[in-house]
Amino acid sequence: RGGTGRTLLTAFGVLVGRGSLPVHVTSAGTNGQMLIAANGANPAFATITSTGGTVAFNSSPNGLSIDLNFSGGGFP
Repeated sequence: RGGTGRTLLTAFGVLVGRGSLPVHVTSAGTNGQMLIAANGANPAFATITSTGGTVAFNSSPNGLSIDLNFSGGGFP
């Protein structure tokens, strides 16, 4: 078990410490996803979105490009 308390680890998952409990292993993320935290719960991979299309996210393996769209409005 290698000190993790687990017999099997998810390929490309992230190990999350849980004090004296066995480690938690997340599922593997996909291109452009980020690990997002949650109060009192394990973090999880999620895709970033933009309300109103003001930000464009373009993902690739091991890459994330973020473009801001200010057309029709001023900078807040």
